[in-house]
Amino acid sequence: MARPKSFKEDELIALINEYYLKYPNMTIKVSDLERYANAHGHPEFKSHSIRRCP
Repeated sequence: MARPKSFKEDELIALINEYYLKYPNMTIKVSDLERYANAHGHPEFKSHSIRRCP
């Protein structure tokens, strides 16, 4: 049986929108997004989990 996701897709979309508003001209990399999430109080966002999210 698979593990439950540590975050919801809506939370990821909100985080991506927040990241994009702060850095509009940057290409969004998963590793940068993970660092941004961890710095802003979301330790549950890991790069391997973000990559697997459609």
